Order: sequence, then C-alpha cells, then structure tokens
Amino acid sequence: MLVPLKLAADLKPGPIELKAKVSWLECKEVCVPGKADVSATLTIGDTAKPSTDAPAIVSWKEKVPRTNTIPSPDNGKAHQRQHPSTHHRIRTR
Repeated sequence: MLVPLKLAADLKPGPIELKAKVSWLECKEVCVPGKADVSATLTIGDTAKPSTDAPAIVSWKEKVPRTNTIPSPDNGKAHQRQHPSTHHRIRTR
C-alpha cells in the first residue's frame, strides 16, 4: 500500500516516528477484511533531495490500481468506481 505523505517544511533534521492504524479489504470473489498497527521511522535530512528509494517508490506507484471513471445510466453523469482491492482506509493516531 502506498500512502501520500506530506511533511511540514519546518521539521528539524533527525528521526521521526510515524504510527498508523490501517484497515483494508482484500477482494477477488469474496472480500476479506484486514487490519494492522504499523509504524516507520523516517530520517529528516538537512537538505531537500530525493531518497535513494525514490525509483522503487515510483515503480510501485505505477503498479497501484487506479480509480476508473465510468458513465452511469442516469443522465450520463460520471461516477467513480474503484476496483474492490483498492479500498483503503487509514487512520493516524
């Protein structure tokens, strides 16, 4: 799962711990709920530059299913439909 993360511009250099409670549905023919408490430590640098992991993140981002816009039968209005395996809800502590 990839989640966009926006950090404050005035963070001081050094480690910062991120924690979140995540829940999801894994669907193919039947949806199976999952949940976990996750955490990660990021190191804030003293200069803004791409991480050495940036190419891997871009590669994985390209593999994430996208939301498709499909026409609806009611007056041709477009509705958003996601593939069931892409429904994610994230709550931070």
